[in-house]
Amino acid sequence: DLSFSTLAVPPPLLVTPAVLSNGAFQFVFDNPYDVDFTVLATTNLAAPTATWATLGAPAPIGDGLYQFADPAATNSPQRFYLLRNP
Repeated sequence: DLSFSTLAVPPPLLVTPAVLSNGAFQFVFDNPYDVDFTVLATTNLAAPTATWATLGAPAPIGDGLYQFADPAATNSPQRFYLLRNP
């Protein structure tokens, strides 16, 4: 008889979303457990996740904070983001 336990890791907490002076969209989120995330984006929120564009990994900036900037955001009037693990 095997038993397994799973440690629930809290979801990342968005700290500071911002539009930069060059029009790029940037966000910072709290990731104190250093969980690996990939950023995905779409302009159609109803689109299946499998069709969202993979943009890359956020960069650690210290103290459990990670940052991601999307310079392509200037090409869309609206864009949606998803953090996926892994």
